Parts: sequence; C-alpha cells; structure tokens
Amino acid sequence: IRTPSEWIALGYEAVTLVMKDGQRIRGTKKNEDVFSIQLMDVRERLQGYLKKDLQEVIYEKESLMPAYGSQRLSDADLNDLLGYLSTLRGSQSTSDR
Repeated sequence: IRTPSEWIALGYEAVTLVMKDGQRIRGTKKNEDVFSIQLMDVRERLQGYLKKDLQEVIYEKESLMPAYGSQRLSDADLNDLLGYLSTLRGSQSTSDR
C-alpha cells in the first residue's frame, strides 16, 4: 500500500498500448502471445488487441495502484485498513480432518 511498485504480482503488470493513431491505452496485462495482447483497462474492461495494429507496447515499471504515503494515509488508518482486510480472508475449517 505504501510502495505498490516495489513488488507487482503476476497478472497485474502495467502496460501502455500505443495505437497507430497515437491513442494510448493503459491497463494490466492479462495475456500475451506473439500476435496479440489482452489487458484489463483502467475502467476494468477486458480488451484484446492484435499487435500488428499497435505502434508500440510499453511495459511499465510502476504499478497502476497509487502509492499511499503517510501524508495521504496515516499509520493509524493503514493499521485499521489492514485489520479490516485481514477479516475478509474467510475462516479455515478444521472439521475437514
């Protein structure tokens, strides 16, 4: 949360596609092969593109998730957020033994 670009999980790599008309589309790469690339754009739409229709594919080093420094999110608020998120993991059943 503080430094999201420090480690980016597989499936969340940011890319910018530059179309031949100069239009840029940013998103997270979902699939790629020699001929095509699929991404989820910043509006959460799954999009597929043929590489022959692109001018360039830019593989970003930065995460699309913004960094939440202490000026933007206090340590107390961060701890509250992490506490809440940890409750969403679900319980592990021990009755399956």
